[in-house]
Amino acid sequence: MNPGSGVVIVMLAVAVFVYLELLPMLKGRQFKAAAVYSLLLAGGTTLAVCAVRLIYIPSPMWLVVIVFGPLAKALGLAG
Repeated sequence: MNPGSGVVIVMLAVAVFVYLELLPMLKGRQFKAAAVYSLLLAGGTTLAVCAVRLIYIPSPMWLVVIVFGPLAKALGLAG
């Protein structure tokens, strides 16, 4: 499958989600929920397009290791 067609499929799915979920939120004046939904949808769309286009995104696991590594060593949980 052509990566361009994958992007089209992702965008069609996003359009369906906007129509089914976001528009009713806006009509119901649920602006905070709509804002959160929009941010999460934008992030998910970005990640999906990167996956379809085979764009490398580094894992955020290194941040967890940096933050919790010293704590684990202090508690004797890591070698």
